[in-house]
Amino acid sequence: MDNAAATFIDTYKKLLVLSEQQWKIVNHSNEADQIVEFQALELQKQECQAVIERIASDIQVYSSIADKHREQIITFIEQLQTVHNRLQQHITNQHAEDSQEMKKVANLRKTVQAYGGLNNSDIISYYFDEKQ
Repeated sequence: MDNAAATFIDTYKKLLVLSEQQWKIVNHSNEADQIVEFQALELQKQECQAVIERIASDIQVYSSIADKHREQIITFIEQLQTVHNRLQQHITNQHAEDSQEMKKVANLRKTVQAYGGLNNSDIISYYFDEKQ
């Protein structure tokens, strides 16, 4: 295997490892530091993608690599798609949960304000439910 092919295959391997690390981060932690770790891995993934794009931009080299290592490349791409689909689904679910929580907080804040807030004990507020 020539140097460009080895670099191409190794970069796909690294890209898969980085994606799996991102999956572990979002799947096993719900901390604020998860964003920092996730973004650091994303920067490394962007570097890998740049290497792949640079090699793929040379049509002759890319054709040679694709002909010799087609099955291996297809396997990496399929694995990457699987991990990315899981990541996307998990992040979408987290976003939906966070959106619901934010709506609850906004409704509670409106209710507290309607009853005079937390510090106003001498004012009697009336809350009119417009639905009735």
